[in-house]
Amino acid sequence: MKRILLAFTLVAFAADARADETTDNLKKAIEAHGGEAALKKAKAGEFTMGGDMNVLGATLKYKAEVAYMLPDKYSMTIDTELMGMKLVIGQVVNGDKVKTSLNGASQKIGDAEKAELKAALTTQEMTFIYPLLDAKRFTVKTEKDAKVGEDPVWVIAVTPKDGKEVKLYFDIKTNLLVKMTRKGMPPGGGGEVDEASVFSDYKKVDGIQTPMTLKVTHDGEKFISGKVTEAKYSEKIDEKKFNTAD
Repeated sequence: MKRILLAFTLVAFAADARADETTDNLKKAIEAHGGEAALKKAKAGEFTMGGDMNVLGATLKYKAEVAYMLPDKYSMTIDTELMGMKLVIGQVVNGDKVKTSLNGASQKIGDAEKAELKAALTTQEMTFIYPLLDAKRFTVKTEKDAKVGEDPVWVIAVTPKDGKEVKLYFDIKTNLLVKMTRKGMPPGGGGEVDEASVFSDYKKVDGIQTPMTLKVTHDGEKFISGKVTEAKYSEKIDEKKFNTAD
């Protein structure tokens, strides 16, 4: 009996030590990205970026405008061209309302697509790291150390209360977020893909360390890459950016 009690005690001690390690690492990452005070002020953000994306076998150049306002507003407009035809793709999340459009015309969207768009807000929030300390909203556990390219990283698995697991990879030297992996949905639907996003070229914007280069793969194949040309954070932005009305 004593041996059994000792075994349970050791397991509980190891679990507590692991939890402490996770919390300590998160606090280091919060400081590395600008500190909790600065991150909490950045409840809203606006970004302009451009690059190329692979869709249905075609490589398209694009420009994108992205905006968010936590906790429940997100929008993205993509300007691109396919076979000489200009395309403007819009995505908006405003609370429980979700809208997608093509050249200004609303498009039908299923439940899976709605959930994918809402997940963009959750993953955006995860990049600010401090929300992960809220155990009521996120379950966080430390994974084995790994590498992104040649650089060693520490890894955590994050499961939102109402969502799928996401893994975050932080550079061991800088504690900056350099990679995110999750189960995603390819353009047009059609099942799940292993989505990996790699962040680099960090620059301080409004006191927050911000990655200026993004590369995303689906099942190991290039999906989208881009560079941020403009970025700014604030506590609030114009609500009109999140209009879901036709």
